[in-house]
Amino acid sequence: MGTALGRYQHKLYLAIGSRWNLQIQQRMAQVGVDRVVIRFEVNPDGSITGLDVIQGNPNSMLSVISSDSIQQSSNLIGPFPAALLKEKPNGFTWQLAFRIY
Repeated sequence: MGTALGRYQHKLYLAIGSRWNLQIQQRMAQVGVDRVVIRFEVNPDGSITGLDVIQGNPNSMLSVISSDSIQQSSNLIGPFPAALLKEKPNGFTWQLAFRIY
C-alpha cells in the first residue's frame, strides 16, 4: 500500500470484498467448495471492464457472485488520483482469486 497503485487496489479490494461477502452470506446454500480467478481491466475513470474467468467454471455460482461483486464496484471508488493517473494513464489489468472451502 506504499504506492498510489497499491492504495487504489486496496480500496477496490475492500469494495469488491464487502459486496462479495454479503452475496456469499445470502447464497451460501447454493455455493459449494469452489475456486475461481477473474481478470479484469480497471480504467482511469474508475470503471471496470473486460471481466474474464481465467480459472474455474465460469458458470458456477461462485463465478456469478464474484463477477457481480466486481461489476458492482465499478466506478464506486472514483477515478484514479493524479499520482496513479501519471503512473497508469491507460489503467491496469488486475486479477483476483475467490475461494470457498
